[in-house]
Amino acid sequence: MPITPYLVFNGNTREAIQYYAKVFGQDIPEIMEFGPGNGPDGQPFEKDVQSLVLHSQLIVHGHASCFLMRCHMIR
Repeated sequence: MPITPYLVFNGNTREAIQYYAKVFGQDIPEIMEFGPGNGPDGQPFEKDVQSLVLHSQLIVHGHASCFLMRCHMIR
């Protein structure tokens, strides 16, 4: 059973995903953003939050869920 790390970054998630993709010789994976949806309080995300990374998955050595990266921290 593979271990699945889940990493959280504050402010540089997109750059970290690009860096690790390069380190492991992988294509840059699809990156899901917060987008124009609503936050946990039911209110729409502010414009500066909408382009932040919500989730991305980097496949390493053929393991589909081997390396996950998660969102910027929203306060």
